[in-house]
Amino acid sequence: MSQAAVVQKRRQQGTVIGWQGVTMRVPEDWYPAALGSDRATGYLRVQNAEGSAVEVKWFSPKGSVDKERELEKYRKTMERAARKRRAAFEWRAKPKVPIREARPDKNRMFFGWRADSEALGVIWYCRTCSRVVIAQVTTPLDQGDAALASSILSSLEDHGEDGRELWSLYGLQVRVPKGWVLDKHQLMAGYTMLQFRRGGRLLRAERWALASVALKDATLDDFLWERSRKFWKEYSTASEEAEWQGHPGVEFTGRTRKVWLRVAAPVSRWVKRPLADQLTARAWHCGDENKIFAVHATHPRGDLALLDDAVESVVCH
Repeated sequence: MSQAAVVQKRRQQGTVIGWQGVTMRVPEDWYPAALGSDRATGYLRVQNAEGSAVEVKWFSPKGSVDKERELEKYRKTMERAARKRRAAFEWRAKPKVPIREARPDKNRMFFGWRADSEALGVIWYCRTCSRVVIAQVTTPLDQGDAALASSILSSLEDHGEDGRELWSLYGLQVRVPKGWVLDKHQLMAGYTMLQFRRGGRLLRAERWALASVALKDATLDDFLWERSRKFWKEYSTASEEAEWQGHPGVEFTGRTRKVWLRVAAPVSRWVKRPLADQLTARAWHCGDENKIFAVHATHPRGDLALLDDAVESVVCH
């Protein structure tokens, strides 16, 4: 298959956005515009340059949920916003939805509205993860594509599978076990970083664009060391060449410099509550996409299962 055919196929398939357990498939030229940092009560907006967007809001109720009441509250919110813009508002309680995929654990209600823009939306309560989700695809007036909007809404998920959640933005995709908390992040076209924490353990995934420029005067080993040494400053490290995801790569391994942790680690393993006294980082150069990927993990000695799984989950081309 030619490179042009590969690019065309990828555009048709779209791209997956994943954030705080929420995932959806959108056209390739759509990009994240707003990301809420609160997992329990969150917001996500993904849009394109022409003014179309998908917005997702979610919260975890403490008691029972009345979807009709929540939808009525949302209708009033949209109506008030249209009134402030001095736009006529039309609510559609039973809109036409060309694409509907079954969701056994969700009792969904679709809705639509029309003002100075138009939208197709859905609300549900998920019996699996106990989230209420309200999502809508908005488009400029009379430019709506019901098939695309319903396709995006049908792709929407509010929890991961097999105890893992997909995080996917700006060309970086990694699966992380549920219960790990997003600790830090940087989201740019040239560089994307997601760092997660659980107890004393860290998991960090990174993506750099324009690898051919970055590696013009440096080896992958030198590149990663230069950009990670502050993150690794508490570990004594060594590196060796490796292969990851079918690409040339490097692996850094290290042991903590903290004396107390060096002393406590053997005892913690003996009582079966091991401490994270080791660091392992794996990086590779994907020539197909001209990108560099790296996954780092702090972990107890010999416990590489999380890192192995994370590296395997990264889609680089």
